[in-house]
Amino acid sequence: MIAPAFGRRALLLSALLLPACAKQAPVEPVAAPVVVEPQPEPKPRKPARGGAGLGGGAVDAVGGLLVGSAPAPVAAQALKEKYQALLVGTWTAELGDGYRQELTYNADGTYSSLLSGPMPTTASGGYVVSQAIGTKAVKLTLNDGARTITVSFDGDAIEHPSLRPGLTGTFRKKK
Repeated sequence: MIAPAFGRRALLLSALLLPACAKQAPVEPVAAPVVVEPQPEPKPRKPARGGAGLGGGAVDAVGGLLVGSAPAPVAAQALKEKYQALLVGTWTAELGDGYRQELTYNADGTYSSLLSGPMPTTASGGYVVSQAIGTKAVKLTLNDGARTITVSFDGDAIEHPSLRPGLTGTFRKKK
């Protein structure tokens, strides 16, 4: 009978001493609540007015390269012809990691592309300017429909897919 009494005392003693030996966690101060002031509603904007049948619209979220609304059919044809003429020539881009690409679009509907660097490659064939996209881009069909790309014009530069997979480059016209 001594053992059970001793066991109860040991249990009682351990229950009292264990919390005294335990390290207490530091108490972190409670941050004051954050008060968010309500913002006033923005004033609605008037729709942009397009000139000469170009159609209106806001600048697209893609870095301002495309315009949200489509141009009128007559203006779209004029833009297609304008960018088709501007595309003709030789364009170059530094693509990083030692890569450089040169694109040449000819007036006869042929193109060539040379990627130089650690893993050089080339491409060539025919192209057709299919349509204007917004007011700053055109869609090209390469090699008799095998591939379509979008070329965006921005001042004296174009945004054009490179021969490096998944990379679009900023190309400038060679003088």
